[in-house]
Amino acid sequence: MVAAPESVDAKETRLAQGLLRCTVERRNAVDRAEHLSGDEKLVGDEAGGWLLRRRDGQPVLLAARADLLDVAEALGRRADALVDEANLTGTEALVPASRVAAELGRVLTASPSQRTGSAATPPDGAATSTDTAHDGLRDGLRLARLGAHLARHAGASAAGELHHRDLTIAAALRRAVPAVLPGQAYEAKDLRDRVGARFPDLAPLPSRPDLDQIAQQSLGLRWDDDRRTYLAPAVRGGDTTGLDSRPVTRLSPAVGVIGPGAVGQRLADSRGSRSFLALGVGALYLERFFTMLRTDFDVVEVDLTHTLMDALHETAASAGIPWSEVLGADSDVPGSRPYQGLRALVQRSLPAVREAVEQAIADADGRPVVLVDASLLARYDALGLLTDWLDLATARPTAIWLVVPQLHSRVGPVVDGHPLPLTAPSQYVAVPPEWILTHRSVPIPQDTATQNSPAPEGLPQ
Repeated sequence: MVAAPESVDAKETRLAQGLLRCTVERRNAVDRAEHLSGDEKLVGDEAGGWLLRRRDGQPVLLAARADLLDVAEALGRRADALVDEANLTGTEALVPASRVAAELGRVLTASPSQRTGSAATPPDGAATSTDTAHDGLRDGLRLARLGAHLARHAGASAAGELHHRDLTIAAALRRAVPAVLPGQAYEAKDLRDRVGARFPDLAPLPSRPDLDQIAQQSLGLRWDDDRRTYLAPAVRGGDTTGLDSRPVTRLSPAVGVIGPGAVGQRLADSRGSRSFLALGVGALYLERFFTMLRTDFDVVEVDLTHTLMDALHETAASAGIPWSEVLGADSDVPGSRPYQGLRALVQRSLPAVREAVEQAIADADGRPVVLVDASLLARYDALGLLTDWLDLATARPTAIWLVVPQLHSRVGPVVDGHPLPLTAPSQYVAVPPEWILTHRSVPIPQDTATQNSPAPEGLPQ
C-alpha cells in the first residue's frame, strides 16, 4: 500500500518544527559549552541559551528568559480563572475582550510573588513588574491568545474574547451568526468558515448532513435540496382559516409620516442610551441615509478605511518602507512573505485607528458617532478592532453606529463576507429602503429617548 501524499501545509509545518528543534538544541549546546568549567554542570533553566517549558512531556513554551516563562504560565492560569468565573453553570458564556485585556494586563504588572503565590525574587537582571520587555505583550488580542495557549480549558476567539473549550457547537454557531434574516440563504461552507474564524480553538463544525440538525436548532435554518443551501424561514402573512376577518387593506400613495417610525425610534433610543448599533442599509440608499443622519442627528462621521490608510502611510514611513512596496504586497498572493509583512504592518497601524475613533468619540460632545466603510478592516481580518465598542458592558460617552452596506447576497451584519463580532442580535438593525424614502424627519428632540414620545416629521420630498 502507498500512503496518501502529505499536504503542503503539513510538510511545511513538520519542516519548521524540525528546524526550530535543531536551532534550539544547537543554541543550548553552544551556551553550555561556553558556560561549563571543570566538573560544573548546569541543568534546566540554568543551562543558558533558550529556555524550554514542557507540559505533560510536550514543549509548550520557548523563551530567552525564565521570568517570561513564568509570566506566560500566569496568563494561562488567569485565563482559566476568568472562564470559570463567567461559567458558574454551563460552558456557553464568553468573557468580553475588554475584560480579558484588563485582567490579563494586570498579570503583566504584578510582582513575581503575586503571579506564583510565593515570595521568590527574580534573579539579577531578570524582568521586574515594569520591565519594558513585557510591552510587546500588552496588546489585548495577543494576551488572549497567549493566555489561551497556556490555559487548561480556556480558548481565545478572533475578537480577543475567552471561552471554554467545551463551548457547544450550537452556541458557537449562534455567536458566529448572531442575526438571521428571513428568507436569507446560507451555504454550509459559510457557516463552517464563520465559526472557524470566530473560534479558532474549537473543533470545526461537522459537514452535512450532521450539520443540518445543529443549524436548525441553533438558527432555525433548514436545508433546501433544490438550492443546495440553508434557508431561513420567510415571514408569512395572512390568517390560518382562509376566511376574511376584516376588510382588505387598501394602500394609498405615500403621504406624510407622523413619528419617527420603528427605525427612527431605535436610533433615538440608542442616542439616549449611548448604545452601539450596526445599521444595515442598501447600497443604493447610502447617500440619502447619510444625509438624513447628518440633518436629523447631527452625527460625527469617521471613515474607517481612510483612517486606516492614513495610519498605514505613517507606519510605513516610520519603518522606512516605500509606499509602492506596500501596494505591491497588497496585490501579492495571500500567505506570501510580502503579504504577511503587510498584515503585520496593518496590525501595527490599528492602535492609531483606535486612537482616532476614540478621539472622535471624545470630541463628539454627546453627538452620535457614525463609523463608515469598514471594508478595509474586513479585508485584513481586523474587525476585532470594533469589539470593545460592541461590548454590552462597556460604558460609552455617546452612541456609536456602524453603517453596514447591504450588497446583493451579502446581507445582515456582514462586511465583505466577514461577520461582525456582535454581542447580541439586537445590535443589528436593518433599515428598509421604504423607511429611507418616506421619512424626511425633522430633528428628533434630545429628550425623545427619555420621554419615549415620537417627534413629528415633515412630508416626504
